[in-house]
Amino acid sequence: MVRIEQGPDTYVVILGADSRPKEIRLESGGLNSGLTILLSEYEKLGNAVVPHQTQVILPGTPRHGVVIQFTTIAINPPAVDFSIKKSNRLVGR
Repeated sequence: MVRIEQGPDTYVVILGADSRPKEIRLESGGLNSGLTILLSEYEKLGNAVVPHQTQVILPGTPRHGVVIQFTTIAINPPAVDFSIKKSNRLVGR
């Protein structure tokens, strides 16, 4: 466990057996006190190690939050043009 104090905020970081963060908890005062972030399913990509699943659990109730699940993660993927075209012209022009 690592305790980090930065200004008015205090974070508790719990490391897994692989020494990677598996839980980050905000323990300071305020509306976000008790906010918990769970990280899992780490994968090594080049020089980075990234979690494929992140859960954000809102304070006060254990069943409110969001789960973020990535099936594919790419480091520095090729650029993709997301311009939307309509009648051979860019929309909004």
